Amino acid sequence: MTPAPSHRQQRLRSIWPLVVVGGSIRAGIRHLTSMGALRLVAPNYPRGTMAINIIGSFAMGLLWERGATLPAFGYALASVIVAIVALFLGLWFVRSLP
Repeated sequence: MTPAPSHRQQRLRSIWPLVVVGGSIRAGIRHLTSMGALRLVAPNYPRGTMAINIIGSFAMGLLWERGATLPAFGYALASVIVAIVALFLGLWFVRSLP
Protein backbone atom coordinates (compact mmCIF):
# COMPACT_ATOMS: atom_id res chain seq x y z
CA MET A 1 0.00 0.00 0.00
CA THR A 2 1.29 3.46 -0.89
CA PRO A 3 1.76 5.87 2.02
CA ALA A 4 -0.42 8.97 2.07
CA PRO A 5 1.28 12.07 0.65
CA SER A 6 2.71 14.44 3.21
CA HIS A 7 1.23 17.89 3.81
CA ARG A 8 4.12 19.43 1.86
CA GLN A 9 3.53 17.14 -1.13
CA GLN A 10 -0.18 17.95 -1.12
CA ARG A 11 0.61 21.66 -0.96
CA LEU A 12 3.08 21.43 -3.85
CA ARG A 13 0.53 19.54 -5.94
CA SER A 14 -2.10 22.19 -5.29
CA ILE A 15 0.28 25.05 -6.15
CA TRP A 16 1.62 23.49 -9.37
CA PRO A 17 -1.36 24.48 -11.57
CA LEU A 18 -1.05 28.07 -10.34
CA VAL A 19 2.62 28.13 -11.29
CA VAL A 20 1.80 26.82 -14.77
CA VAL A 21 -0.96 29.37 -15.30
CA GLY A 22 1.14 32.21 -13.88
CA GLY A 23 4.09 31.30 -16.08
CA SER A 24 1.88 31.16 -19.15
CA ILE A 25 0.34 34.53 -18.41
CA ARG A 26 3.76 36.07 -17.77
CA ALA A 27 5.12 34.66 -21.04
CA GLY A 28 2.17 36.09 -22.95
CA ILE A 29 2.54 39.50 -21.32
CA ARG A 30 6.28 39.51 -22.03
CA HIS A 31 5.65 38.66 -25.68
CA LEU A 32 2.94 41.30 -26.12
CA THR A 33 5.04 43.94 -24.37
CA SER A 34 8.05 43.13 -26.54
CA MET A 35 6.03 43.18 -29.76
CA GLY A 36 4.36 46.46 -28.84
CA ALA A 37 7.65 48.10 -27.89
CA LEU A 38 9.32 46.92 -31.08
CA ARG A 39 6.54 48.42 -33.18
CA LEU A 40 6.19 51.68 -31.28
CA VAL A 41 9.68 52.61 -30.20
CA ALA A 42 12.64 50.93 -31.82
CA PRO A 43 12.81 47.77 -33.89
CA ASN A 44 16.46 47.17 -33.02
CA TYR A 45 16.31 47.30 -29.21
CA PRO A 46 14.41 44.93 -26.88
CA ARG A 47 12.67 47.62 -24.81
CA GLY A 48 9.80 45.28 -23.96
CA THR A 49 12.12 42.75 -22.38
CA MET A 50 13.83 45.55 -20.48
CA ALA A 51 10.44 46.76 -19.19
CA ILE A 52 9.53 43.25 -18.00
CA ASN A 53 12.91 42.93 -16.25
CA ILE A 54 12.34 46.25 -14.48
CA ILE A 55 8.92 45.03 -13.33
CA GLY A 56 10.59 41.83 -12.06
CA SER A 57 13.07 43.93 -10.12
CA PHE A 58 10.17 45.82 -8.57
CA ALA A 59 8.63 42.49 -7.53
CA MET A 60 11.94 41.46 -5.93
CA GLY A 61 11.87 44.69 -3.93
CA LEU A 62 8.39 43.79 -2.70
CA LEU A 63 9.61 40.33 -1.67
CA TRP A 64 12.53 41.87 0.16
CA GLU A 65 10.31 44.25 2.09
CA ARG A 66 7.91 41.44 3.01
CA GLY A 67 10.76 39.60 4.68
CA ALA A 68 11.54 37.15 1.89
CA THR A 69 15.11 38.41 1.60
CA LEU A 70 16.72 35.08 0.75
CA PRO A 71 14.46 34.32 -2.24
CA ALA A 72 14.72 37.90 -3.49
CA PHE A 73 18.51 37.97 -3.17
CA GLY A 74 18.89 34.48 -4.64
CA TYR A 75 16.73 35.36 -7.64
CA ALA A 76 18.61 38.58 -8.27
CA LEU A 77 22.00 36.90 -7.97
CA ALA A 78 21.01 33.99 -10.19
CA SER A 79 19.57 36.38 -12.79
CA VAL A 80 22.77 38.41 -12.97
CA ILE A 81 25.04 35.35 -13.14
CA VAL A 82 22.93 33.64 -15.81
CA ALA A 83 22.72 36.87 -17.82
CA ILE A 84 26.50 37.33 -17.78
CA VAL A 85 27.08 33.69 -18.75
CA ALA A 86 24.54 34.07 -21.59
CA LEU A 87 26.32 37.24 -22.74
CA PHE A 88 29.65 35.47 -23.05
CA LEU A 89 28.05 32.43 -24.70
CA GLY A 90 26.49 34.75 -27.26
CA LEU A 91 29.83 36.44 -27.90
CA TRP A 92 31.54 33.08 -28.25
CA PHE A 93 28.84 31.80 -30.63
CA VAL A 94 28.97 34.83 -32.92
CA ARG A 95 32.77 34.87 -32.98
CA SER A 96 32.87 31.17 -33.87
CA LEU A 97 30.72 31.65 -36.99
CA PRO A 98 32.57 31.44 -40.28
